[in-house]
Parts: sequence; C-alpha cells; structure tokens
Amino acid sequence: MQVKLNNDTKLIKQQSFAMIIGEELLKNGTEETRKKLEKFVESSGLEIINITYCLGRNGVDQIWLIQMTRKETQKLYN
Repeated sequence: MQVKLNNDTKLIKQQSFAMIIGEELLKNGTEETRKKLEKFVESSGLEIINITYCLGRNGVDQIWLIQMTRKETQKLYN
C-alpha cells in the first residue's frame, strides 16, 4: 500500500486520505495497533490529522476512522 500511495498516478494527486481499521485489528490492543498505524503512516510519507473512534454499522463493533494528509514537504513536490 505504501508503494501505491506514492506511485499510483491517481493517488499522487490526492493530498488527504481516510482509512478505517476494524475490530479484528483492535482486539490485539489499541496501543500496539496505534504504534503500528503511526509507523505505517510515517513510512508512507503521510501524517495523521485525526483518529475518530466510532461504532460499526451494527452499533457494537469498535472501528477507527483515521484521517491522513501528505506531509508538507511532499505536497510541494506533487
């Protein structure tokens, strides 16, 4: 996914992204998941704007809605 974010011609033009993480990933511990998420976002040349904790469509499952943007230095080059 990291390669696609920075090489796909349609995605290169995008400056902001959203990702949803479902309950299966969150079961392993939210702090560990958050660290993995931050590492992924950083290595992809993005930064997290906001993480919103939500309930899934069934009203029970916990999900995260992550809003991300390209880092300022990358915005200048795209």
